[in-house]
Formats: sequence, C-alpha cells, structure tokens
Amino acid sequence: MRNTLPESQQILRADGLHVWLEGDAQPYVDLVQGFSTTNWGHRHPEVVQTALRALPQIDHVTGVRDPVHEEVSARLIRGAGIPNGETYFDVGGAQIVRLAMHAAVVATGRQSVACLRGCFHGYGCSGALLERTRI
Repeated sequence: MRNTLPESQQILRADGLHVWLEGDAQPYVDLVQGFSTTNWGHRHPEVVQTALRALPQIDHVTGVRDPVHEEVSARLIRGAGIPNGETYFDVGGAQIVRLAMHAAVVATGRQSVACLRGCFHGYGCSGALLERTRI
C-alpha cells in the first residue's frame, strides 16, 4: 500500500474516525483505517476497556477461546439479533473477505459475488480478484 504522507510526517494521535498529524493541529478523517478501526474507530472506549481487562491475563491468542473472546462473541451475536449465532475472529481482513465470498456462494448457490468497483477488499488473492473482476 502506498503511504500518502511525507516520510517525515507521523500520525501523533488517533481518536474515532480522525487522526492528527505531526505539525498540523487540524484533524483528518482516516480513510485508510485497518483492523478494527474500520468498525469501531480509533480508541473506542468500550474496546479500550475490554483490552485493559484482558491484557493482564491474555495479550494475543489466535484460534483459542478465552473469557474476553466469549464476552465479545456474546455481545456481537446479541447486537446482530441472530439467535444461536456464532462468531469467527481472524487476524486480518483478507481472510474475512475470502470467507465472506465462500459463504455467499454456498448460501446462495450462485457462482458470482457482487462487489463495489474501485474499492479496497483486503490484501490477498480474493480481495485482488474482486477488485479486478467485472460482474
């Protein structure tokens, strides 16, 4: 991914949808958000509090359930209003895009997946395929 900031300029602070750059008091909307900031924004208070509760016990575990994972899963399922729902957590958007593509094909029986033209669909083969395919 190309960095649009001059190499000497750094992001000093991020909050919600905004970032503040070194030497500039004006906030900018972060249009290159990644990881969970796309959904929650930078430093969302509930995400920060959950992390603060979890970090003394578990810092990073992938593929294994833990109490914080269970709490987040329950909240997501409840918020989505899906009885007996399940959650899946992964380390990056590329895996989620690939999983969503496969789920859409299996759920609908169709062989095509709609996507937004000219948009970023994650790093990885599935995301690149979506960006280069006309449907």
